[in-house]
Amino acid sequence: MTVSEFLALEVFPTGTRPSSRGSFLFRGSRPLPREEFERTLDKLESILTVRKGPFFLGSSISGVDCAFAPFLERWYVPCTCL
Repeated sequence: MTVSEFLALEVFPTGTRPSSRGSFLFRGSRPLPREEFERTLDKLESILTVRKGPFFLGSSISGVDCAFAPFLERWYVPCTCL
């Protein structure tokens, strides 16, 4: 499974995409509502918890982590405002 397939199937809500320039998930041209964004972050946290490590594959950093890091960095500011 590629990184984009993993994110599309396991993390992001159906029909959404991350912004490469903004700090939101989008459905079409509109940002997701706060509740849906929070559910996405909860899902991401549960995936990391199940993997038993700070990284997607557990204790070792992988390509998934490297690909996902820029999105987490962009989401940091909105998360601190929630």
